Formats: sequence, structure tokens, C-alpha cells
Amino acid sequence: MTTGRNRCSPPGSGADPQGRPKLYREKINEGKTHTWKEARFDHKRLKVDTSDFLKKTEKSDPISARTFDSLSSIYFLRSSDLLPGESLFIDMFDCKRLWNTEARVLRREEISTPLGRFKTIVVQTLLKAEGVSTRTGAMTVWLSDDQLRIPVRMTTRLKLGEITATLVGGSYWPQ
Repeated sequence: MTTGRNRCSPPGSGADPQGRPKLYREKINEGKTHTWKEARFDHKRLKVDTSDFLKKTEKSDPISARTFDSLSSIYFLRSSDLLPGESLFIDMFDCKRLWNTEARVLRREEISTPLGRFKTIVVQTLLKAEGVSTRTGAMTVWLSDDQLRIPVRMTTRLKLGEITATLVGGSYWPQ
């Protein structure tokens, strides 16, 4: 499986203080599914230009000032005030359409991982396009309940089931 990568300017780099994406690439080869797309974000013009390299097509779509891609939206959540019971709303572009995304802060929860136990804040994203919610694509993220807000676990629903990613290593937080 090959997955895409995102080029997002980190806060403090001088490029974009809000961490909004400039370039998002998606290349997927999973069974019969093949995708090779690129989205170039222009936040000054409020446009995104998308190229589909397999279909040899290009298009331009309007975006909002708070438009992110799937990866940079996690960075945005990490830098936000997350209070259980509250929601944040962001727009997310996935190389096909602009989704109005509700990020519900569900609860605080302690979870076990191969690295040990973490106190976390659980956030669930709910995708909506043109007012209709999608059954797949919803993602739940467990962020460490500290200043770093490290993504400790993520799950997402697919048509065929669910994928879970759990942090299993690293050395980026104080002991």
C-alpha cells in the first residue's frame, strides 16, 4: 500500500502561521483502487487547483479561509482548545470536494498502548458534503491530554471495516 503525503507549513516557519497546507499529494495503490492526485492550495485567492495524473484532468475549486487537508486538519486540532462536549468546525478538501467537518470533542479517556498508559482527549470528525453526512471517512483521534497533544491512536471507518493506528514508539516527550 502506498499512501499520500502532505506538505504543510508548520506554525512558526514564517510560511503560514495557521499551518494551512500548500501542497497535498495522494498516491494510493490498494487492490483495484489506484489514485494519483495533487492539490495546490492558494489561500490568498481562496482556490485549490487539483490534478488527477491518472485521468489526466485538472480542476479548480473554491475554498474557505479555514480549509485544510486530512493531515493538516489534525495539526489544527492539536493547536485548538479542546473541551469535552464542544465542537469545532473546519473545512477539509480531499482532492475531490470540500467537506464541512465537525470535530466533536467527546471525552477524556485513559488508554493503554505498547508505550504505556496515556491520558487522552478523544475527538471524532464527522464529514458532511452539501449538508449530507457520510457513513465512511469519520475518524476518531486520541490526543495526549498534555501540552504536546500527540496523536496516540486513530481509527477510521471504511466500507469494508475499520482501520486503527496506534503509536508504538518515539522519544518526543519528557519522561
